[in-house]
Amino acid sequence: MSAALESLVELTDPAAVASEIGRVNSLVASGPEVPAEAWQFVRELESRLEGLDVSRWQTIDPYLQAVFLRGYAQASKALKSQEDQSARRLLRLGLERMRHALEEINQTSQVSDELSPKELVRWLSRTVPVSQQELSDILGVERRKFQRWLNESPRPEGDDALRVTVVTRIVNQLRHSFTPVGVIRWFNRPRAELEGKKPKSLLTRVEDLPRLMSLASAVRHSDAT
Repeated sequence: MSAALESLVELTDPAAVASEIGRVNSLVASGPEVPAEAWQFVRELESRLEGLDVSRWQTIDPYLQAVFLRGYAQASKALKSQEDQSARRLLRLGLERMRHALEEINQTSQVSDELSPKELVRWLSRTVPVSQQELSDILGVERRKFQRWLNESPRPEGDDALRVTVVTRIVNQLRHSFTPVGVIRWFNRPRAELEGKKPKSLLTRVEDLPRLMSLASAVRHSDAT
């Protein structure tokens, strides 16, 4: 069996699995006939997913989980109808969908509870390449303080740390649907769902955090459909 697929059940190395899927899809694209190795790969994939660690997969973004499983269903359908003229195209679509989902899961794993608030600030700076003033405004701090978080020893603490964590999680949803400028606008635009308040004004109200996350997730899901 493929060494990369060893890690699929518990998602310990989604990047490696994505790379292997990409390699197999390149083989499929290289000629008019699907090579036997590609069909064998799908069979191996099916045998691995029979032992899927549901508890681990439930911790990832449900949107990415749905994308992966949709791609998996396409690849499995192609395997069962190999003689059909549409099987090769269906297989390629399924493999690409799975590859994309796993690459996104790998990127998402960078934004986890294991990262310190200081590391999250640096992630935000890389992921939303706007001015430091715009980011510091969303985080509710002065630009100099934000710069110190990036470059010096001080780190966000207390309410600052909470705000950084929440903003990071929201940005991780919005970045798939908006440009960096659009992400900033989302935080600054009054929303009817929040009784006319701006999302950034509620970032330190613990009771409002589920509503903010739900709004951000809804943007991504509606964009996907």
